[in-house]
Amino acid sequence: MNKTILLADDDRLILGTMSRGLRLSGYNVLEAASGDTAIKLAQDQKPDIAVLDIRMPEMTGIDVAKHLVQVLDVPVIFLSAYSDEDTVKAAIASGCMNYLVKPCSLEQLILTIEAVLERNKEIINLKYENKQLDKALSQSRSVCIAIGLIMKNQLLTEEAAFDYLRKNARDQRRKITELAEEVIQTFASQDNLSQTHL
Repeated sequence: MNKTILLADDDRLILGTMSRGLRLSGYNVLEAASGDTAIKLAQDQKPDIAVLDIRMPEMTGIDVAKHLVQVLDVPVIFLSAYSDEDTVKAAIASGCMNYLVKPCSLEQLILTIEAVLERNKEIINLKYENKQLDKALSQSRSVCIAIGLIMKNQLLTEEAAFDYLRKNARDQRRKITELAEEVIQTFASQDNLSQTHL
């Protein structure tokens, strides 16, 4: 499937030339001559990547990048005539994944786009794996806490408490983590009740 690139530059010649070259290379291109237009297009059509100029009317490329990265989760490359230290630092702080200085060949831009798309895919996968790991750790914590509560309440060993929890989950045809959460809530409500009576 062809990737969609948002290309934003207030220089109409660069915008037209780069857009044409990217289309001929097989990309779908959304063109914006201002920062405001770039954000509207991104919200409506969710591009795979954005290539932004720094200085544009209405809204700077830096402000556009912050919105695209933080709100819409779109990776950003800057293509700018400015290479001074302050500008580059501001660009990096906005969350961009690469910074190219004009003049830039179409071949160099395409290589950078493909590298950033690949890196962004890896980042998405890592975020997913971290989310799954957090979920697994959270579930593991719930089971451990429930086992500890069962051990204390039923005067069982850790192994016996786990078998007790697993057997009940199997008998009730429920996930062990779901039952563990219920055990924790039951003990917590009993504890709150006893504290109220005190």
